[in-house]
Amino acid sequence: MRPFAEADRAASRLEALLAEQHVALRTGQLETLGAIGPRLERAMGLLTPGVPPQQLARLREMAAENARLIRAALSGIAEVRSLRTGAQGTRLSTYDASGRLSSQAAIGQTLARR
Repeated sequence: MRPFAEADRAASRLEALLAEQHVALRTGQLETLGAIGPRLERAMGLLTPGVPPQQLARLREMAAENARLIRAALSGIAEVRSLRTGAQGTRLSTYDASGRLSSQAAIGQTLARR
């Protein structure tokens, strides 16, 4: 057995998990994202010295891209939450027949086409 075979296997497993996480982030597979965290932690714990520098650089790039996608998703969720909170606090305002601002719409009335 090669001396660095274990390091290669651990790095390859981590790379596969990062690729799986990337796909889940891009496609919104929330169940996969929830389950992949502990698997990623275990895979990172199995990394040992001997991983080629090129492979470590690739893992770093993949992790950085996934982190960017996670930050973007969290930002989008925060924006939607903010919009929903703002929309719940506003009331519908309309204008009455004389052109004055009315803070409540008339219930049960419909617009008729003439």
